[in-house]
Amino acid sequence: GVAVRSAGAFVTFNGAGGTPSSLTGTNITGTAASLTAGTATNVAGGTAGQIPRQTGAGATGFTTATFPTTAGTSGNVLTSDGTNWSSATPASGGSNENWLVNANMEIDQTLEGTTVTIDGWVCDVWRMRTSGAVSSHLTGQRVADGPPNFYNSAKILVSSAVTAAAGEQSVFGQRIEPQIYLDAQFGLSTALNIYVTFWVKSSLTGTFSGSFQNTGTNRSYPFTYTISSANTWEYKTKSIPGDTTGSWAASSTAARINFDLGSGTDYEGTVDTWAAANYRRVAGSVALCQNNAATWNITNVRIRPGTADITYIPRPFLHEFRDVQRYYTKTFPAGTVPAQNTGSVLGAITARNPIALGYPSEWWQFPVVMRAAPTIITYNPSAANVNWRNITAGADATASIDPSTTIGANGVIFATSGTVATLGDVLAIHATADARTF
Repeated sequence: GVAVRSAGAFVTFNGAGGTPSSLTGTNITGTAASLTAGTATNVAGGTAGQIPRQTGAGATGFTTATFPTTAGTSGNVLTSDGTNWSSATPASGGSNENWLVNANMEIDQTLEGTTVTIDGWVCDVWRMRTSGAVSSHLTGQRVADGPPNFYNSAKILVSSAVTAAAGEQSVFGQRIEPQIYLDAQFGLSTALNIYVTFWVKSSLTGTFSGSFQNTGTNRSYPFTYTISSANTWEYKTKSIPGDTTGSWAASSTAARINFDLGSGTDYEGTVDTWAAANYRRVAGSVALCQNNAATWNITNVRIRPGTADITYIPRPFLHEFRDVQRYYTKTFPAGTVPAQNTGSVLGAITARNPIALGYPSEWWQFPVVMRAAPTIITYNPSAANVNWRNITAGADATASIDPSTTIGANGVIFATSGTVATLGDVLAIHATADARTF
């Protein structure tokens, strides 16, 4: 028979039918006939579907472990609890993939946490889009209020109740550039499903709505979500099937996520259904703007291809900041709202007059390539106008874009449209570049 040896030993033979001996780490050699004399007592208590493992010396040093006996599901993996093995779905990894920019409402270069009182940008790339009478009844603001692990959110406040006319809109959302979502193949038979997740809270409860659509506004998917508890952060998920028709890939089109705030009946569509129409909401859902002093907050909005939620991994702040600068950038320091006559040239574009009676100019290189040639607004650091400030002379010099056709996605030239008298005078000017769209 096979002699009992120490734990971890292997059996080896010196020849066919020879006497077995033990040698740790040596594979079994010889013919099958050499093993016929072994006994079954070395594996005690085994049952069907189990495999032996040796845990100690001697014949009693064996135990068994359960091993799956049926075919597993495709893609599954084997996992162990320390004793037995089982088949399981592999754990999904985390991801920071997101079609949206500034998803956590962290960056607000335009307002720096102050309030927008009409249709406008609540924080970077996120817009409160209103029309008609609704525009003067809502305010938007980035606030320091968020669910666990998030600091900021966008807050909409109804300053006075109003009911939108049929053709008036009231939404909060963001536009998505085509190159960001083209791999989802919207408009084709191979279109991928997308998954929308977000944190939301409101002073109201009930069924709220929104939509995902192309910016041609001829393909829309209205959806709903329910807020169960007033003034309590709740996490929401929504699976949206890929649209297999419509115009999505053209360079002139884009996609848009809308969260409805009480748009008119012209914008109402059937829930969870793609339609060739401009829909922003679902009939019968909560109209925030109709409720005086009502509030609605949202943050951590994510859209990505898929049909299930995955662990969220935040993007580094510097990564996020560079992304928003593609749409809007400024010379003002962080925390400073762009304005005339701030009294500071910190961060400003500066130029030195090269000769007496010269025409100084300076190139402003944008931090990143912008979405498109932006709209440029200039700000005098020391007076309420749009001109250069001659810091040396304590006077102003007329500013110009030289020429206006040089405005591009990479940068712009600022010049003077009149001469500066003294050699060496230093001029300064602030500016913003805006390539946002909704």
